[in-house]
Amino acid sequence: MGAYDNHKTADPSDDTIARDSSRGPTAHDHVAKPDLVAPGVQIFGALSPGSRKDNPERPRIARNYYAESGTSQATPQIAGLVACLLQANPA
Repeated sequence: MGAYDNHKTADPSDDTIARDSSRGPTAHDHVAKPDLVAPGVQIFGALSPGSRKDNPERPRIARNYYAESGTSQATPQIAGLVACLLQANPA
């Protein structure tokens, strides 16, 4: 699982693996990675005011949403897609 950076354009030809995303091949078995990517740069999510992530330097939408980057932002998108696929075809 990896994150990609769309460089804030609609054109997919300039998309790249995000700087913070893991890359392969793996040292152990030389498997290429990531084998699956999703958007993972400047993804906006809910912010708990007063939390350690509540930093005014971070990009924000209003007070309660901030941008974060990395595979942690890409993973829920893939999990949601897999849930939809399994719901459509449980077999």
